[in-house]
Amino acid sequence: MLPRHWVSRGWNWFRIKWATIRYPLGALVAWVATILGLVTAASNIFSILNASQSNRELIWGWTIALVAIISFAAFAFQRMNRAKGDALARTFSQQAHALDILRETRSLLRVHAISYREKNDPVPPEILSRARLRIQEALTEYAHTYSVIANTRCRLCVKMIRTRSGNEHEDPSIDDFFIYTLARDADSASENRKHDEKRRDNFLDQLKDNSDFLELWSQDIEDEGIFFSGDLRSEKEYETSSLNYRRNILGNPNTKPEEGWPLWYTSTIVWPIRQEKDEDLGIMHEAHHGFLTVDSQVPHAFDRDIDVPLGRILANALLPVLDLYTELLP
Repeated sequence: MLPRHWVSRGWNWFRIKWATIRYPLGALVAWVATILGLVTAASNIFSILNASQSNRELIWGWTIALVAIISFAAFAFQRMNRAKGDALARTFSQQAHALDILRETRSLLRVHAISYREKNDPVPPEILSRARLRIQEALTEYAHTYSVIANTRCRLCVKMIRTRSGNEHEDPSIDDFFIYTLARDADSASENRKHDEKRRDNFLDQLKDNSDFLELWSQDIEDEGIFFSGDLRSEKEYETSSLNYRRNILGNPNTKPEEGWPLWYTSTIVWPIRQEKDEDLGIMHEAHHGFLTVDSQVPHAFDRDIDVPLGRILANALLPVLDLYTELLP
């Protein structure tokens, strides 16, 4: 009998590979069915043109073929318009489950935060670890939601902002801020665990080296509350420390396009996880905790009208959780 850890590794490998191919496979089947329908209609037309029939039979044949093509086109157009809405509706239960997970995580952290404020007792490390795992579960639910809607594999990640130890002075400069991965969906967490730990422990990701995060963090730059790109390869001003890490170079990685695009993803959306300034509520300053990201290997995988509001709901649900989590960090 195989050792249990071998079975576990084999199952994780299969699960990650299946998550990678199942959505493209479904899209491929749909496209094959569409092409077969068009080819069948076209072959009917050509057979009519080459057949020796009376004019009446020819007219009837043309009419039937055109009706079939028009009906098929109308049906395909209707299905395309309804596909994302239907896919979104099928994921409502998963979205609700993810938000329930975050609500429970907030309650867990709040209990310990109250104790910390009253008694100044340090929070057991397993509580923070449990909170991270619960956040991972919520991201996994939403990763499946986005994958169903986009019909391709999508990954979700929460990035946190921090400063290097010893630099938490009253007026830190932009050079003092770094980002690190707090949690990912389960599949991408398994794939990137070692890389995430290395980048976190060695402070390899400065905030200033990531134009998307910097735009949403800086109060000097106006933003629309998201960073949205259908194809990062065509973004002239886009910079990310992930490119530096993958290519293992210094400076602007966009100056070496001949090296190709080393990142797994090409399209992405980023939301800030922040408390907005609201003087009416007595909130005089913005509070930034981090960022929520979704990405896909497929260019133009995301729809502004559906995918942006969906992620904003999740980012807003993460805000109170990360607020408490940050307070309880040692």
